[in-house]
Amino acid sequence: MDLARTGAGMGDLEHVVSALPSLDTDVLVLMAGNNWCLQPLSYADGDRLARSMRAGGLSEVRETFTRNIVLPRVRALLRKVRQVAQAGLDVIVVVPEFNLREWEPGEVWTVGLLPPEHAEEWHRLHDSARRALKEKRWEALPELCDRMTVLDKGCSPVPGRMHGISQYAMGDYSGARKSWEISRDSVTGQLLGHTPRVIGEIQEMLCAFAEKHGYGLVDLRYELADPETGLPDPRHFLDYCHLSVTGMDAVAGAVADRIAPSQGVAGRDTCSPRKTDEEGALWQAVGHLLAACHNAWHGQPAETLRRHVAMAVVDQAGRDVAAALLKLMAKTVPAWTTPEYDQLCTFPNAARYLSPVATSTFAVLAQSPLSAVLADLLGVPAPQTPARRMDGTDLRCVDLRAGRRDELTGLAHGPTTAYSRYANAIWRSTVRTGAASDLHLTLQYRTPYADEAGQPGWLEVNGRRVAELPALRQKWGKIVAKVPAESVNEIAVHWPTSAQPEDEWRQEVATALATGRLLLPLAVFGELYEADLRF
Repeated sequence: MDLARTGAGMGDLEHVVSALPSLDTDVLVLMAGNNWCLQPLSYADGDRLARSMRAGGLSEVRETFTRNIVLPRVRALLRKVRQVAQAGLDVIVVVPEFNLREWEPGEVWTVGLLPPEHAEEWHRLHDSARRALKEKRWEALPELCDRMTVLDKGCSPVPGRMHGISQYAMGDYSGARKSWEISRDSVTGQLLGHTPRVIGEIQEMLCAFAEKHGYGLVDLRYELADPETGLPDPRHFLDYCHLSVTGMDAVAGAVADRIAPSQGVAGRDTCSPRKTDEEGALWQAVGHLLAACHNAWHGQPAETLRRHVAMAVVDQAGRDVAAALLKLMAKTVPAWTTPEYDQLCTFPNAARYLSPVATSTFAVLAQSPLSAVLADLLGVPAPQTPARRMDGTDLRCVDLRAGRRDELTGLAHGPTTAYSRYANAIWRSTVRTGAASDLHLTLQYRTPYADEAGQPGWLEVNGRRVAELPALRQKWGKIVAKVPAESVNEIAVHWPTSAQPEDEWRQEVATALATGRLLLPLAVFGELYEADLRF
């Protein structure tokens, strides 16, 4: 009996566990934990976090959130499981895993607000680390990342991610796992939106719970590991934590072995897709195409998208669906009016994901690497962007502010502002323009916390400085630039240094928490009312 629910939180699970005595149940398989750090906050929680913010800033808030809000609720849930199991119910605890090796943290923000002297040093180290990573100078990264972590007190996912990449490249796989787990856990408790994930404290608590009471244990940190590295095998994941067919096979097989241990049976091959009929294979292909869309929506690199698309186009039926998706991203009419949309939505999982009212979805996907990956693996030319829609709308004008990655933390397109706010010292955007000869950029910006007497920022296109951005605290400034185009264009806004006082900001966030409000605990480097590119 499958009592699982997509997106279920801890409260939902408590209701399910409470109802188990009314069912004729022999074995309970408890597979949960990814949503447990996405806790709704009560007024008492807000007051507790406000005191922590005043006392020690974000690092103290993170510790309080985990120690005093999340873990007590996990203990209460496990006590309820234990109480129900005492009636003769066998329990198998499944410990979740995260796609540590493959998943890249979003670039909406890199670090929260630091004291000015720490912030300047942190961003200088970050620039050096990015260069070392690009140049594959692995030996230089550990020291840079360690110094960044000291400055941010473990509140940024960036140093752990970069450190892990260098350790992986140098063959230190256990070190890479530790660094990537630190990066994964760093974003929880910071009052910011993030993808679901299990943290190390919960993984260990589940293991201890199973061991203490003699329950069966399926630890996905081992079941989903690449045998050569001991790290999670990306083939078992669709994204950050949701499992592919091979991942689900591995979990189901391990759970079955705990329920009825096999004797003398050869080990399962969990790295090869299971054999299914043609319909099942097509459903899997559609699943991988949707995974490619979801990863593109979250700004994941082209290599990740390619892995999923390659899984989808192994036969002609999958290629036909992939071709429909590629055509859909180049359409000039609303997606729901097209035969390609109907073709995709014959699959219930696609109909659930590809909402007809999400009018910006395919425009955002078209600016990701997904269209180029699809075209390459299908062996067809990449679609060219038409000049206008049927209603006359100019399609060669791209709103650089649009996209899921800014909405993740509520920084952009919030309900009370007509402009977007950015929490990175450098804001980046990538635009694919094909054969266009020139780019016409228009930025209308403001820097509400910058020192107007300090160094200005600048606009950079394809590695070249094209305009200066003076600090403007009150009024909006406008930058217009014309530059030569490349097929793929990298636009970067280097904001002037933020001079927002940390003590003042900390008090503002604490007051908001204590009064039942949520103020984003991030430094705002710049704001954009307009960021358009025409080609």
